[in-house]
Amino acid sequence: MSTDDMHESKLILVDAFRALVKDAMVALDRSPEQYGVTPASFDLASLNKSFSAPGNTDLFIGREPSLRAILDIVNTGPVRFTFYWNAPKTSEPHEAVFDIFNADGDLKIRLVWIALPEKVPVSPRVGVIDGRKPVPWAITILLKVLSGGRLEPYADPE
Repeated sequence: MSTDDMHESKLILVDAFRALVKDAMVALDRSPEQYGVTPASFDLASLNKSFSAPGNTDLFIGREPSLRAILDIVNTGPVRFTFYWNAPKTSEPHEAVFDIFNADGDLKIRLVWIALPEKVPVSPRVGVIDGRKPVPWAITILLKVLSGGRLEPYADPE
């Protein structure tokens, strides 16, 4: 995959993460903007920091932390990836945990929980966390994986 394709694929992945967190925030009656769920906070710098963050160190054992490594690992089984972003006026980053897996050659991403800083369950598979119930449906997105591992969003059905 060329450098430009890798850059574009990373942007698509970050946009998918932001869309999922935004959908969850709306479903949980919270303001996405108040928690920094914006293009300015969900950017490549946040993704690159997330690759080497403590929540993801076990994921990349023996591999260089990268999108390419995630795509390779997903071909052998599901991946749990933690994405960190900084919201305005906060000193600690917020985090969102995603399950990423191969779905018939595509990349399926499911939001599991978010920490804002309190931990909020999103996926019904997680159950109740500290008395907080998850939304009753899965919040997922599907991305096409093209040749060389390049990512592309599916067209909006509307």
